[in-house]
Amino acid sequence: MARSRSFLNRSPGRLFLLTRTFSTGIALLMALYYTKLLGLEKRSILSFIMVSALILTVIFTSGISLTFRNLPRDQINGDNLFGFLTLILASGLLVGAISTLLLKYFSSLQGNLPTSVYIACFLYSALGCINLGVVDGLIANGNLRLASFFDFSSIAFQLLFLFFLVQLNQTTVFMSIIISFIVSYLLITFAAFSVFFHAYAVKIKVVFSSAINLISESRQNQIFGIANGFIDRMDRFIIGLALPLVVLAKYSLITGLISYSRFLPEAINKIKMQKLMQRNHSTSSLFFKRSSSRINNLVVVITSMALTFLAMGLVSLVFGKEWSLPIEIPLLFTLQELMRASYQMKAITEITNGNSAYVNRLSLFLLIFSTLSMCVGVSIFGIVGAPLSMIITYSILIYLSSRKIWTVS
Repeated sequence: MARSRSFLNRSPGRLFLLTRTFSTGIALLMALYYTKLLGLEKRSILSFIMVSALILTVIFTSGISLTFRNLPRDQINGDNLFGFLTLILASGLLVGAISTLLLKYFSSLQGNLPTSVYIACFLYSALGCINLGVVDGLIANGNLRLASFFDFSSIAFQLLFLFFLVQLNQTTVFMSIIISFIVSYLLITFAAFSVFFHAYAVKIKVVFSSAINLISESRQNQIFGIANGFIDRMDRFIIGLALPLVVLAKYSLITGLISYSRFLPEAINKIKMQKLMQRNHSTSSLFFKRSSSRINNLVVVITSMALTFLAMGLVSLVFGKEWSLPIEIPLLFTLQELMRASYQMKAITEITNGNSAYVNRLSLFLLIFSTLSMCVGVSIFGIVGAPLSMIITYSILIYLSSRKIWTVS
């Protein structure tokens, strides 16, 4: 026990990964719990709200978050930290407003919703965006232990509030779920801002100039961040608008289970990017070459396929056959995820080697081609068109990036 504590104390990054592993597992169990309670139609509405909020959060914050996290630790001070947080707050308000308008359009296609759902959608979307931003601020500021604590606390609060509201039985299950997220995000955001205000003094004039400078510096990272985050959730967004309501719930359930392992590379990348930007180019290239061994790739493929079949069995066993999709859908989605990880590894290597302009061109292609191909694919082939279009897109991107990435000196 003492040895484990010593290990974690010396390695706050590993503590963050361990906490993220645990909290993501709890979040998955919680999602399965409220999916069972909601049923197909209400789960589809909730999925659309969550996906819209995530897509908009990526669009408005991914570039500035990536740029701010990549700053060397000694360059981060109260001025640029609060400049970053100011942009996050403004982005949260925009995300909440636009997400509510998208829900209004969604309801015009799928059926009317009560006013309380629109209010809850605004609060959930705005606070969810701000919550992600303040955690990124903690990570960039070097507060990994505190970020780990807040990350776990957020999930714990959501679970506790959900159980409390469901047992209280004073609101619908749908509103109980949304309220549990809102309260959790509000508490974590308030706690994080308390930490920031305690650590740094706020200078209003300098904060706004720092925010403008951060916007200017983040332009080169904006396309890459938007493309990967937007495309990652676009399939659910298009399926929700183009196909029957219940299809989105089924697709979100199985793809959410398959995507469970995604938290690990995403959490690692947040920590790794800060370190790699401070290394020389040859060191970062050597790191990625070694991490891409054939044996590791084979293990990843086998494990992913095993988890896919396990997820399909779990859906049939726990939720019933009415929640299941044809077998080719989860298998194609798993292949899409593997190709996505491969491309992102190559793209991050290019960024650390100073080739952001090249990655931006690839990201622009990803954004345009995948959006068009998915819209066409879903309209022609139905739900199978979503993962199929992404497989084609990532195949092209991997080919293009492989021709260049290993020639960088």
